[in-house]
Amino acid sequence: MNAIAPIAALAAALSAAAFADAPAVSNAINGAFAPDGRRIAFQRHNGNDFDIGIADLESGETVWVEKGPAESAFPSWSRDGKLVYVSHPESETAFVAKKRGSSQGFNVHVWRDGWTKRLTEGREFDSSPAFSRDGRHVYFCSGRGTRYPVSNLWKVDVEGSSPPVKVRQIFFPTTASYGISQPSESPDGRYLLWAEAFWPRDAWALAVCDREQRKSALRLTGPMAPSYAPCWHPQGEYIAFTGYRDGDPGWGIYMMHIRSMSEKRLFAGMNPCISPDGKRILYDNGRDIFIRELAPGDFPPPGEVVERSDECSQPEKMAFRLDNPATGSGGALPRDMRFGTDETVFVRAEITVNGAPGRVATVFNGRDELANNALLVYLRDGIPWFATRDAARRFTGVQAYAPVELRKDTILTGIRAGGRLYISVDNAPPVGNSPPDVDRPHLLKLDLMPLDRPSAYNVGDGKGKDPFTVRSVEVGRGWPANVPPLASPSRMFGEKK
Repeated sequence: MNAIAPIAALAAALSAAAFADAPAVSNAINGAFAPDGRRIAFQRHNGNDFDIGIADLESGETVWVEKGPAESAFPSWSRDGKLVYVSHPESETAFVAKKRGSSQGFNVHVWRDGWTKRLTEGREFDSSPAFSRDGRHVYFCSGRGTRYPVSNLWKVDVEGSSPPVKVRQIFFPTTASYGISQPSESPDGRYLLWAEAFWPRDAWALAVCDREQRKSALRLTGPMAPSYAPCWHPQGEYIAFTGYRDGDPGWGIYMMHIRSMSEKRLFAGMNPCISPDGKRILYDNGRDIFIRELAPGDFPPPGEVVERSDECSQPEKMAFRLDNPATGSGGALPRDMRFGTDETVFVRAEITVNGAPGRVATVFNGRDELANNALLVYLRDGIPWFATRDAARRFTGVQAYAPVELRKDTILTGIRAGGRLYISVDNAPPVGNSPPDVDRPHLLKLDLMPLDRPSAYNVGDGKGKDPFTVRSVEVGRGWPANVPPLASPSRMFGEKK
């Protein structure tokens, strides 16, 4: 059903004995409190597909939003009482749909008091929609625009005045199935929270960034702590989510103090949603929805805020610069340009791509006596890469999200810092060669080749027929001033008052 479905399916193994409470809504999952706290939207399987209903907790009556042949799922409320969900009419077989060039797919719909509006279109697989706090936009996850079975994060205008806009994209193009799911905007509207599997073999984790992603995203859980289905407490200091930790009997509901990442397992369950007054929490066991009161002891006390080692604190200092170098040119590097193994180093190149790049097009190659490609910026099928060598002289690199635009001045910045590699395009937040790991950061650090014997450089591939013009190349130490620093609790949430 969505990117989390393979994980959620495991919940069937949870014992019914783990849920001592009587169900609030039977034969239902993915519950969501309405703004009045008296109603719950849910999805229920009718033997053929899922329907969306709204149960009144006082009267026991159910209003059906989508019931019948359509497949509908993932209900979520706005603060003013609109319901958003995805639905697919299922009126065509796959063969007929392909033959007709059908636009029917799992698309985002908004409902209120019997009135329904479709927000997205196309034969796409949109999922896990959620309103922004001001109700003007709906965030959702979708594989639209990609050939791979992955989901990126999008948002669409509720008024339908503009097409969907991509908010965040998974990094590594692959045939594996992973991506982003279940966005949730903070009560004050400042932050966006979601679940992601951002790398091959990556466990589902929680991440947060400011709403417009002016800063890099901060990972809240690591690869040894699978987590998904996050939601905010109305006061904004805590989140609830579904998680599994080593030794747990199965999936459980966790509460986390988001700034310090201090967490506590509450009980068995999945897919939590906290009531608007912050006093209750609903969840399901893969079959029924339950509600429990939240007690003071359910909130873990704030722990010590652990900042990452800060490779971004050292300001940039220029070591080498080229202005308007001709492609195909080269020369010697300064002998005193020695960076060692652990120092933060960057290469920044401003280029304009004039024609379609070939398979591989070198922008700048800084060589060392130990190995060529010691500091390498290049395009591969038009996508920017930054690369170096590890201690065994093996190639290691990081790629950007998308190809460069033609006939546009573009700034490519590659960074080697803290045993990791990053690349930034046009001063955007840096893309790392693997996701941040808050549990075991040492496992992500590469053993890199020392940069102590600079020898020579070349601009372009040496043939003078490169499909781009190079405006400048700069090599320096420290974190480049044009790239936003890496995420940390203090940068994300501010210093503790």
